Amino acid sequence: PLFLGEYVQSILAECAPDVDGWRRVELPFRSEQIAQGWACALSEELEVIAPESLRGALRNIVTTLTSRYM
Repeated sequence: PLFLGEYVQSILAECAPDVDGWRRVELPFRSEQIAQGWACALSEELEVIAPESLRGALRNIVTTLTSRYM
């Protein structure tokens, strides 16, 4: 997506996709809250592998949204 910016797009361009089309990259963020925002914006376009604290925060967000809208 265009909103990723040139820096992130350059990181993605350097990493070849695997057989399923996924790329494994490490992206630095100034805070976990900023990382949460990016992860939510990208939605199903990414999987957060680490840190576990970010994965847990995203689980909480998904649980809240599921209970609110289902």
